[in-house]
Amino acid sequence: MPIYHFNVHDGVDCPDRVGSDLPDLAAARTEAVRRITDILNKGAPDFWRGTPWNMNVSDAKGLTLFTIMLLVTTSPLAPAA
Repeated sequence: MPIYHFNVHDGVDCPDRVGSDLPDLAAARTEAVRRITDILNKGAPDFWRGTPWNMNVSDAKGLTLFTIMLLVTTSPLAPAA
């Protein structure tokens, strides 16, 4: 099975040095969404700092296959938290 690396950058690079064996790109996409969900569930307060972050998913050779980017922006009309 191919190895996929799920590298996160949220102001700090967090490379996935080990990677995961998955059957195909569709499985890697599903895994990326699962990991993002876990990250958001564990660190939701930090996510609201407004710092953009992304997850680059790459193959065993380091080629980026896709990137998921997340950015929170607050409307200027929204009440202060």
